[in-house]
Amino acid sequence: MKNLLYIIIAVCISSLGQILLRRGMSGSDFELSVLDTTTILSLIRNFYVMSGLLVYGLSFILWLYVLSRVQVSYAYPFVSLSYPIVMILSNIFLKEPLGKGLWIGVFFILIGTTIIGVTYGRWDS
Repeated sequence: MKNLLYIIIAVCISSLGQILLRRGMSGSDFELSVLDTTTILSLIRNFYVMSGLLVYGLSFILWLYVLSRVQVSYAYPFVSLSYPIVMILSNIFLKEPLGKGLWIGVFFILIGTTIIGVTYGRWDS
């Protein structure tokens, strides 16, 4: 049960990192083809981008801890929970619209993740 809590925390932290990164890149003129010193410095000076990288890095460290404790075949499906979390956070903090199709997709993601979480280990021989 403790491992499941760590998995959920890692996914939530990762989702928050995505929102921070998106917020930092909103309105940016970032061009991959023009990745010069000026562009890199502007990214480094961007509070949201750097916060997002820090938070995302923390989730990565926690994820490494999770992978040292549980089978990846159990842990990885829970990463799909980041989709509904990011969707909801993006609506709240970035004012991105949520359509019916998104909610239907999230419903199926939650069903699948629940099935994996509940039945894990029952069919192992």
